[in-house]
Amino acid sequence: MSLIHLFADDTSLLEAITNLSDSFNKLNRDLCRIEQWAKQWLVTFNASKTKFMYITLKNTPRQLPQLTLNDTAITQVTSQTHLGLTITCNMSWDTHINYITKKANKRITLLKRIKRLVPRKCLETLYISMIRPILEYACVVFDNCNKNQGQCLEQVQREAALVCSGAYRVTKT
Repeated sequence: MSLIHLFADDTSLLEAITNLSDSFNKLNRDLCRIEQWAKQWLVTFNASKTKFMYITLKNTPRQLPQLTLNDTAITQVTSQTHLGLTITCNMSWDTHINYITKKANKRITLLKRIKRLVPRKCLETLYISMIRPILEYACVVFDNCNKNQGQCLEQVQREAALVCSGAYRVTKT
């Protein structure tokens, strides 16, 4: 049986692949077991929302066997957001870091709009409560990001520091 992880209404099956056909057969058997369990307990799984991702560092695409749930083919994806962390099939953090930096930058823009209306301490509190959690959530997972990705995160931090401190843009770090 594959590893199964449950969180609220999300279910994930994980399988370390050593033999492609054996692993996909095992996953299909587990999906059948899930179907049977769902019928027994009158639970419905939305097969059209079900996705699978094949994670590998190899550049050559493989023709993968089909996975099915409720007689519906499961769609293969190249990235998936799970509990707020975007994982890609090549384990790059570009997609995740781009998403969180855009989200944080939108909030920094809001800070810029109010920076002359509120005290600096209030700006710091807003940063600590509304922006920093976006950048730090699950950071231990993507701590191995490359230099460019790290610089993107640092640039967001610098921009927030400039807004909160009132320093000039030409201030050295």
